[in-house]
Amino acid sequence: MKIKYFIILPVALILLVILCQVAWKFLLTVMNERQPLPSEPVVSVISPFVARIENEIDSLSKMPVSSFSNDFYHTVQYHIDDGYQNSSFGNSENENTSWNRILSEKLYYTYTAKFITQAFYVFNRPEWEPSKLELIGSEAASLQNSDYLDAESHASNRLTEIQDILKKYKAILYFINEANRYMKTGDFDLDKSGSYLSKAQQYRHNNPGNRYVDNCRRLHVALNELPRMAYTKHLNHIARQVNTNLDIYRNDRYSGTNWAQKASDYRNRIFDPITDEIKLFEAEMENTYHVSDNDPVFTSLKNKWEQELSKAIDYFKTGH
Repeated sequence: MKIKYFIILPVALILLVILCQVAWKFLLTVMNERQPLPSEPVVSVISPFVARIENEIDSLSKMPVSSFSNDFYHTVQYHIDDGYQNSSFGNSENENTSWNRILSEKLYYTYTAKFITQAFYVFNRPEWEPSKLELIGSEAASLQNSDYLDAESHASNRLTEIQDILKKYKAILYFINEANRYMKTGDFDLDKSGSYLSKAQQYRHNNPGNRYVDNCRRLHVALNELPRMAYTKHLNHIARQVNTNLDIYRNDRYSGTNWAQKASDYRNRIFDPITDEIKLFEAEMENTYHVSDNDPVFTSLKNKWEQELSKAIDYFKTGH
């Protein structure tokens, strides 16, 4: 019997020590779980200042989509920054820092969602005011640069889409401005005019390459005006050619020893080239410019030039 007690007692003591160690580790684990992490301090009773900021953020979420809320957003952010700097969020530094982070993130997410809705409200309508587009671009860029934005989030994708819409809009607007400068200044160039009109037609038929940009009435109006502007530029070119060369046969610069040779030289150098330009313009009127051929200005120029050849022949025959 003594031998049995001698064996059992040490074993029981070993088991008791093991159980004590396990119980102590469990107690430490429970105590650690109840302690807050240093970076996330326990927040005590919400201060009135915090409650005020949360009410402002809630008000922001309820603002209409038909007008932008950027001024209110920046005002609330100022209140948060001011509250944090003045330690208005809590009784300790950790509590003040924690509320600053919580409120700033909540404000960012709330405003980002509201801003995206407000931006697409503009994009879904025909009137795109330049001042609104400028605001949309600057606000989207600012929100994209925030540390709070998750690059894989839906909000990030929508902000990227906003920038893509603006990029497409600006590309078309740049093209229109460039085409307008050509149409209103400088010499006429048939190939250059054709290039501008071809690209304008692509934009019109392909819905400017973006379904939102297609909503912008101002772009459509400007694109539709380009054929008429090109027509006017071409017509002015024809008018200059005709008016500059009226009665030019009176200059004694045509080769030949008789009136027939001089008339032939005049036709080859002056009359026929301008006549060819008039015929080319006439062909372009309907096919390219979509203008009827009964324009009185053009008809007058054409008739005036057609009479030049008979006048030139009479002059070469008679000398006056």
